[in-house]
Amino acid sequence: ESTISDLAAVLGVSLSAVTSLVDRLVNDELVERRHSEEDRRLVLVRLTPRGEQVLAAKQAASTQLIAAAFASLTPREISTLTALLEKATVNLTEARSS
Repeated sequence: ESTISDLAAVLGVSLSAVTSLVDRLVNDELVERRHSEEDRRLVLVRLTPRGEQVLAAKQAASTQLIAAAFASLTPREISTLTALLEKATVNLTEARSS
């Protein structure tokens, strides 16, 4: 479970964007909202069983696609790519912080 604020922070988007997305996901019965028992002001969002199924299917499809994309790379090429992606990740993290 996550709050709308937590989701916005993780995704790096506005609260209104997450609220709009959650509205659509609720309508599609992929997530559900509920009030926190500790703090009724907080609205928590969690996947429904259907949402968990859709997520699992998407993750499996992504894994297969990524495996296909890297299937022909040599171990050296994978090592180089990994180093470049790690460097890009650091650069993006620093850019976001400033």
